[in-house]
Amino acid sequence: MGRKRLLTFAGVLIGVFLALSWGAPIVRISAQGQQNSNFNLEGKITEESQGKLTVNTQGEIVFHVSYNASTKIYRKDGSAGAASDLKVDAVIKVQGELDSSGVLEAHRIDIE
Repeated sequence: MGRKRLLTFAGVLIGVFLALSWGAPIVRISAQGQQNSNFNLEGKITEESQGKLTVNTQGEIVFHVSYNASTKIYRKDGSAGAASDLKVDAVIKVQGELDSSGVLEAHRIDIE
């Protein structure tokens, strides 16, 4: 694992530890191989632009999320959603890969 990637990963782990110690178990992470990290989070969209979201978790940890045409988006009722459904103040669950810069590249977004 490269030094930059290791430092980013360590920063995320510290953030997760702080969130859990404050009683907000909303972020789960598990390493998978040396290149990618599976990452899940739940939070509220605070900023939205084309292909990018800023998400604030209950533990007040802010994440930047990127998505594209291959990202699966689902509405609360389980039906297929679209990028136009991703609005500020919406609560979402995101599954994806954490890249080396700390951005979560979303594979799936569920709108709560």
